[in-house]
Amino acid sequence: MDHIPRQRRPSLAIELSPLIDCVFLLLIFFMLSSTMLAPAIDLDLPDAAIASEVQSPEMVVTVDRQGQVLLNGRKLDLEELSERLAPLVSGSRRKVVTYRGDARSDHATFVRVLEAARSAGAKHVDVAHDYVEESR
Repeated sequence: MDHIPRQRRPSLAIELSPLIDCVFLLLIFFMLSSTMLAPAIDLDLPDAAIASEVQSPEMVVTVDRQGQVLLNGRKLDLEELSERLAPLVSGSRRKVVTYRGDARSDHATFVRVLEAARSAGAKHVDVAHDYVEESR
């Protein structure tokens, strides 16, 4: 009796190695591209030797070295800061405004931001800074 070879069925298994390669390439791409994103505004925050933990801010006023004012990332004039802050402060539970000013920004701008926050109803203004350890 002659032995007739049977035809093999094609394999139904899915090859996962190309899929895994693609996933790793995407992972590496996103890891590298996310670390190279530039911050929206280049600030040089003032240094402080004592730091305290704060909750994530709800209202952030940023002032760059040219005196440009931003409220939560949106550019606006210093004159309209108080009226833009007022609805945010009234809707906030903590009523805290965080000030992020460049170390080389004008002191008069800082005072005007404090006045705008106070007139908008803020109870407290946090000042953001970089923490540096004291050398003893």
